[in-house]
Amino acid sequence: MVRGAGLVLDAGTDPAAIGAALGRLLDEPGFSESARRLGTAMAREIAQSPLVEEIEALAARRPSLCAVG
Repeated sequence: MVRGAGLVLDAGTDPAAIGAALGRLLDEPGFSESARRLGTAMAREIAQSPLVEEIEALAARRPSLCAVG
């Protein structure tokens, strides 16, 4: 039974083990189902949060904060 949307691998994981983990992520439907639920929850939180509007308003008041270069 899959309970998450991904797998944790150590930094020194060898390529064969990385490939096996990737195979699991692609082959076991529980991972994509969990990722879909996570994405839906994140989208709902973003839609309900005033944070984006607050950042955009701040940027409009302080254009120098958005300057590149």
